[in-house]
Amino acid sequence: MKFNDMIVIEWSVSQGCFHSYSVRDMVKNNQGVCLRGSHTDYIPIGFFDTEEESIKFMDEIRTSLKQYRYIERPLVRDSDIQIAIDAFEFITKMLKRLERGV
Repeated sequence: MKFNDMIVIEWSVSQGCFHSYSVRDMVKNNQGVCLRGSHTDYIPIGFFDTEEESIKFMDEIRTSLKQYRYIERPLVRDSDIQIAIDAFEFITKMLKRLERGV
């Protein structure tokens, strides 16, 4: 699968929700945001070959969010920092995987 056709999952810290679309559409959207001089707080947290993989990932993240936010640290927003760190680490791994052609 070509990188542009992969499914990207993004997370909005301010809205507390996911967005799923192709890498091509994500880039097109981000270019529009740039040209409008606007901003978005959606951050890419995963790249997938299939919709099934992306749905499974979102379900796992939802479970983690619920556990972290509501059991360990209720009403604390520093979980957003950890989400960003985890997303960065995950994206780094995915990019290395893509470079290897796996």
